[in-house]
Amino acid sequence: MLIALAGGLGHGVAHAVFFCISLLTPAFGPATFFVDKCSQLPFFLVSAIIALAFVTIHTFSMVIAFSGYAEGNKVDQYFVPAVHLVAGMVTLVNFASGGCVVGIPLLYFMAILTSLHCGKMVMRRLSETRQHISKYGGLLFHQHLFPPLFFWSVLLVKVWGAGHWYDPIWKAHCIMLHRTAYANL
Repeated sequence: MLIALAGGLGHGVAHAVFFCISLLTPAFGPATFFVDKCSQLPFFLVSAIIALAFVTIHTFSMVIAFSGYAEGNKVDQYFVPAVHLVAGMVTLVNFASGGCVVGIPLLYFMAILTSLHCGKMVMRRLSETRQHISKYGGLLFHQHLFPPLFFWSVLLVKVWGAGHWYDPIWKAHCIMLHRTAYANL
């Protein structure tokens, strides 16, 4: 989940940077810039508010998408493109006169909806992990953790001539590796 969070934040920041690059030309003017369609708020403030909403949407959408594809959850797989499509369509409201007064709250509603869905999904996964740990006594043979730990275990056997799987010291070492990997999540 942390990789998905980092990827989503990177995607959101990259989107915001490219979104704001087009604002550099009017930014060097002598005064505050207003748009006729939204005369209540400065243009740069509206752009920054929209960019922040999309950073939030992209960050949490990436976590939802990674989880949806990893678990095969169709709701999460379709939620992300649907939210992105609706959020993009909501920005079209800004073309109407005074549309930013309506469009920005709707865009933030989509950002809050995305973050709430992501929070619900994360809480579900955390409770499943806690139940798994309490059921199996702290051992976590999770599909994302086992391959790297298996690699290091095989490396120990090949390089240092460590014991076999049935050796009690080797078994204790493997248990320690799994607990350490879980603690670092």
